[in-house]
Amino acid sequence: MQTHELRKRLEALDSEISKLDTVPEDLEAQRDAILDELDLVTYPVLTLAPEVTTEIFMWCKVNSLHSRSISLYFTPFLLTRICRAWRSLALSIPALWDSFPDLHLEYYPDVEESVDEWLTRAGTRPISLALCAPPDAEAPVVERMVHKYAARLKHLRLDVPSLEDFKAVPAFPVLSQLVISNLDDMDDILTGENNLFDADGAPALDHLSLTSVLPISLINMPWKQLTKLSLCFVPLTHTLTALQSATGLVEFNRRFSPEEEEEPDTSLSVRHTLITSFALTGRDEDHDILPWLTLPRLERMQLGGIDGEYEDTLDSNVSPFLERVSSTLTTLVLGMAPTPPVEWLLPLTELTTLELVRSNRSVWRGPQFTTDVIRALDRRTSPDVLPKLQTFVLSNCGSDRVDDELLGVLGSRCDEDGAHARLESFRLIWTAPITGDEFRLGDYSDSVLRLPLINVLPLRALAARGLRIHIGTDDVNNFY
Repeated sequence: MQTHELRKRLEALDSEISKLDTVPEDLEAQRDAILDELDLVTYPVLTLAPEVTTEIFMWCKVNSLHSRSISLYFTPFLLTRICRAWRSLALSIPALWDSFPDLHLEYYPDVEESVDEWLTRAGTRPISLALCAPPDAEAPVVERMVHKYAARLKHLRLDVPSLEDFKAVPAFPVLSQLVISNLDDMDDILTGENNLFDADGAPALDHLSLTSVLPISLINMPWKQLTKLSLCFVPLTHTLTALQSATGLVEFNRRFSPEEEEEPDTSLSVRHTLITSFALTGRDEDHDILPWLTLPRLERMQLGGIDGEYEDTLDSNVSPFLERVSSTLTTLVLGMAPTPPVEWLLPLTELTTLELVRSNRSVWRGPQFTTDVIRALDRRTSPDVLPKLQTFVLSNCGSDRVDDELLGVLGSRCDEDGAHARLESFRLIWTAPITGDEFRLGDYSDSVLRLPLINVLPLRALAARGLRIHIGTDDVNNFY
């Protein structure tokens, strides 16, 4: 056979082979198309527009930085394990990956590579990072991770035994919230000089939270630009000093004050003209700050919480303070057991919202808060108590029973006259979900108790008179 004939034959064979090579690819493509079509029949959710599915994914996102688990069974990892379409979509949404959960270096000592992979998926978005370092953790690990992401950090939480050897970051250009805690030993407060960033290194920082950390120890802290400050386990003297420095505060929260050997100097008294929200949510010792404060623009105040406890020793601090803020205070949240005395409420003629939080210290576990405070709200017998009240909330309730006495109180406030506002909203909020400790101790029956709602018809009658009624969780109204 001639050479040119051999070459033609070879070309023909190569062409046939090339065609055969494409056959498996064509068959695979047809197979994938059929599978995708079957998926749409079996799983109609896959027919949703990507924009809709993206919105659903964002609602699944764990926004809290306090999750203690990096698990395949939580968002966003779980969304990548359902099907190929969801995995592809989840990996293409930067907002799903811009917050890394609570990273305990004690349990995940070699996690830096995983953090890099996670945060890379966030693209160029600002990120949130929480690092918890045990006492024996190597300082360079925390330092290295903070420095690496400093330019993109918007929220940063550090639970560390010390920052004294930390090499300062030149700048956190977008950092707005900083949380520093020494949770290893609450009695061992971080002192010394803790230099997290250089001078003018956090131009966007407006929210600072410290636990067992002396504010004075934080070098280069831009106190004047802060608008929100939260202090926990910080002595009174240092708390007052911080308030004097943070002249731009709008919101201040204090929780758990360690005992001090001597009373602060009178020069530490604070008059703060911008604070509109103030909370004391720890023990009764926290109220020792009240005589030192003058807050002429205070609008919202919280005293106590789900663990609050009332003692008559509080009266000497709380009553005078409430009188001083009575002309501006419009919202008061009380969480104590037993419920504080009616005398606390008498000066509050401008109050429009009152919330009573059932304290876990209460022996009685129902929602009615059958106390003098409830009785005092009955306008038929006490017309001048809280004349402008428009919203009444009972929260952290163990059941949804509304008794006759409470019904009478609500009904007495459903009408408006020239001197008294009409009650517009009543909310009864169920107990928060049980915690792991409650479950382990077996003390969870009350947390999930839902007794049948009684007095339904009278409640409906109040609703017909214009009262907005919400009975259920914070987000879901089960009133029927």
